[in-house]
Amino acid sequence: MAFVGSTLLFRQRTSTNENARRRSSRAQVASILSTTSQVKQRVPSQVSQTEVRITSPEGSGDNPATSVLSPTKPSDSVSGREMDKGAQEMLESIRKNRLLRERGGYSDDDEQESGDGDDDEDDEDYDDEELLRASRRRRRRKKRNQARDSVKSYLQEIGKTKLLKAEMEIELARSIQMLLGLERTRSEFIEKVGRSPTDAEWAQECDLDYSQFKKNLYCGRLAKEKMVSANLRLVVSIAKKYLNRGLSFQDLIQEGSIGLIKGTEKFDADKGFKFSTYATWWIRQSITRAIADFSRPIRLPVHVNDTITSVRKVSKALEVELGRPPSEKETADRMEIPVDKLRFVLRCARSTLSLETPVGGPDDKESTTLASFIEWNGESPEEKAEKSLLREDLDSVLGTLNARERDVIRMRYGLDDGKAKTLEEIGTHFAVTRERYVITSPRLMDSRSFMWKSV
Repeated sequence: MAFVGSTLLFRQRTSTNENARRRSSRAQVASILSTTSQVKQRVPSQVSQTEVRITSPEGSGDNPATSVLSPTKPSDSVSGREMDKGAQEMLESIRKNRLLRERGGYSDDDEQESGDGDDDEDDEDYDDEELLRASRRRRRRKKRNQARDSVKSYLQEIGKTKLLKAEMEIELARSIQMLLGLERTRSEFIEKVGRSPTDAEWAQECDLDYSQFKKNLYCGRLAKEKMVSANLRLVVSIAKKYLNRGLSFQDLIQEGSIGLIKGTEKFDADKGFKFSTYATWWIRQSITRAIADFSRPIRLPVHVNDTITSVRKVSKALEVELGRPPSEKETADRMEIPVDKLRFVLRCARSTLSLETPVGGPDDKESTTLASFIEWNGESPEEKAEKSLLREDLDSVLGTLNARERDVIRMRYGLDDGKAKTLEEIGTHFAVTRERYVITSPRLMDSRSFMWKSV
């Protein structure tokens, strides 16, 4: 009886496994048929698509698991030339889509969202420039969304770190100071020997056992990492106060993190202050220095940026007190600075604008720029080059004359200062009469014209 029961149980399990395999095979075949139908829909109508049918080999029965895919030959009603033509059209369509994607145009996904597009005559009204501008707008929106997502994920990541207690801050600060002592010893070794020490030499210079040295080094680096990661939320809270100052939020967080690292290295827990109070000043200093250095195309000195910040704060305070925007004199009196200096600071606070900025907006590629509306009274580069070459040729011709003749011609035609001299002025300069110059001038001009023709 036990043997019969085990046999029945084995047959039941075998039947269950067989049914599971059949269901899996049917699902695979259905997936293949669905993919085949999608491919048929994407192929142009004049191309006879290869039919796909499910056939069963001999002896396989009706079991779908043993079925195979057998492609049939194209229909006899479609010639090979028509198939080649359809294939060429498909290749041209693929190349066109790829080219538009490389140039920033629409993609295949955009075509699927907007419809098939083959029978739409309205699509022909859109030129490539409009498609490119629309694609640029989509990319900018996508970039802004990615920036927001990156900031959001960063804030979520730093929010998982727990804040430190006062006792933990003191312990970590002492470990960091021990790490800084090891790094100072390493710097002294490099200055003395001229190369970086090995770990064994580093431990010997610190008068520590090698295992103890590795332990202190690891604990110091781990303590520094914990101190920085636990206070990154402080950086974000301070960076929010400096938005719209010329740097993005990500750059402000980056610069504030650099200041946090400096504060971590400078913090002395024995003074009795909290680390957040001490690190705030280093974070704020790093952010303000970055704004002063990188927020403008033309860098302003640090004291000018500090004065600009003070002017903004005083102006806001006076506006709250008076109920109206304050005048320049009121702001200058409150800050105890001259009005001329206040005006100078306000002029420095103005933002710059590129002359290559399109008037129609950043999307309008071929529009006129701001430089087109500014009148230019100077010489063009071509005119400057032409005058320079002409002066070189003229100097080479005058170099064949003696000094007196060369000076006479330069003064008569104003080659030096652009002002031609009269005969009396030239005669007075060379202490000769006007008649003497009249006799000498034709000879000089004849020789000059001869030399000019020879050049």
